[in-house]
Amino acid sequence: MAGGGATNEIRIVELQGTAEVAAATATTWMPVRTNQILSPFDRLRTGANSRMALLWSDRSVVSFGALTELEILPPDSAGVQCGLHLLRGIVSFFHRDEPGRIRVITRGAVAGVEGTEFVLAVEAGKDTELATMSVIDGKVRFGNEQATLLLTNGQQAVVEPGQAPVRTAGFIANNVLQWCFYYPAVIDPADLPFTPEEQKILVESLQAYRSGDLQVALTKYPVGRQPGSDAERVYYAGLLLGVGQVEPAETVLASLSAADASSRPQRIALALRRLISAVKRQPNPAVVRPQLAT
Repeated sequence: MAGGGATNEIRIVELQGTAEVAAATATTWMPVRTNQILSPFDRLRTGANSRMALLWSDRSVVSFGALTELEILPPDSAGVQCGLHLLRGIVSFFHRDEPGRIRVITRGAVAGVEGTEFVLAVEAGKDTELATMSVIDGKVRFGNEQATLLLTNGQQAVVEPGQAPVRTAGFIANNVLQWCFYYPAVIDPADLPFTPEEQKILVESLQAYRSGDLQVALTKYPVGRQPGSDAERVYYAGLLLGVGQVEPAETVLASLSAADASSRPQRIALALRRLISAVKRQPNPAVVRPQLAT
């Protein structure tokens, strides 16, 4: 690899869902696998409800979420790590020891990073792009030909192509990191009043869920299916949480029919909301007495 062979190695260390890679000279996308070694100019993309993590040789970890596409960049100078070109989606950078050094580019800006943790998101449209840099710990020079900002702990900036980057009012770290946090499976399917038809349609997904394989349970959930009952909506929200899709899960929970707060789907929805609050370290006092395994 560029930059000194194994000393600049990038390895896939985590994969949930589906992801593909296209080598620099390739015209087709191929499925990836854990422990696969990547090279400069390889392109990666994740599918819906999927996420992935890469390990750099300096122990830096870059996680990226669903529907993210990026390209591995060669080192731009001696003694630094390979970089990233984020085309769309979201990535989280974390370094365990002393501040790591990595270069990340988007269509609108270059980020020179000397830090231990940041999140970069790119919302890409047909003719537009909005990049948001959120620095949790460390220092990032974020800019383009128009201007460059120095961002430090708790600071955030946004930029569009051809425009100078602009500071925002700040951010809440837990909120920008929800997609890469661990959400355990807490629903006992026996608590949900599925109809016989739903049990038949979801049989493979439920089997995987009961066995503890949340990712397979989501994969086995019928593609494009719209949940037909509150029980199924709550179950699907629990599947989405398993891969860090917090906002979609909250949207599903918000679509529950207005019903008695003591009904089973509403109680289990409350359990999921309390789980989200726990991961976000937010207070969420009980409003009903726990009566179910969930």
